[in-house]
Amino acid sequence: MKKFLFLLAATGVLAAVGCSKDDAAQEEVKYVSEIKIGFEGDTRVSASHSAAGLKFAWEDGDVIYVSRTASEVMANEEFKYDASSGTFKPGNNSSSLKAGEKYIAVYNASLTKFSDGIKVNVQQTREISDMFSNMPMVSTEFTADANGTIATMTHIVGMVEIPVKSQDAGKKLKEIMITATDYTNLGGTFNMPVSDYSISLPSGGFNYVKLKSATGIDLNQSTATSVFIPVLPCTNAVIALDYKLDDDTELQYISNSDLGSKKLTVERGKITKISELTLE
Repeated sequence: MKKFLFLLAATGVLAAVGCSKDDAAQEEVKYVSEIKIGFEGDTRVSASHSAAGLKFAWEDGDVIYVSRTASEVMANEEFKYDASSGTFKPGNNSSSLKAGEKYIAVYNASLTKFSDGIKVNVQQTREISDMFSNMPMVSTEFTADANGTIATMTHIVGMVEIPVKSQDAGKKLKEIMITATDYTNLGGTFNMPVSDYSISLPSGGFNYVKLKSATGIDLNQSTATSVFIPVLPCTNAVIALDYKLDDDTELQYISNSDLGSKKLTVERGKITKISELTLE
């Protein structure tokens, strides 16, 4: 699967003029009030082992937070996506970027300073209800430009695709959980260092992520339905699955041996598809 790319539109400039005390030459200070965001890779998320393909798009009101990288305090200024213009605009009256300054942006995360640079603070819960709501992102460092500010976002986590069918007709999937039985970290609340604005993966976290559906996901007996769970990148993790159908009173267990003793490797910004499963 490939990484994601969104080309969103545009820029606007607010100008402010300052003058010296003795009326010397005036210095123009420009502020950028709209940001154009791009994503690494292609416009579609398409896994090399998956025909499903996922397409991500910003929704009106989505929020990113932006901070000046040279500042000692990560201000985390709020910008909201405006669907009509295809740009991110200030979420409050004080949010703007100074032209010529360097910044970094995050989505579903926040920023803090530490001794050697910047940390991205990510809160990835153990249980999720929306397979796409827990996809934190961080940008590379970018320069605010009055002629068009562009930041490039990259995903911090990857996706596991699980194609499932039902043995019996009319079943709904209420819960499905991936567990790393060797205690590889698949999720967690952590601080992720950004060194030279390249991502260093965290060491803390927990070894499972569960997708829950209040209404249930309809399953078919003949055609597999893919569910997607966002997890931290990992290499050769020994995994097991637990699931609950709508008439189950407790989770049903699928061991690693039942999965063919396969090990899971997930890359940041990519989809890894496991073998099709029939749930009983």
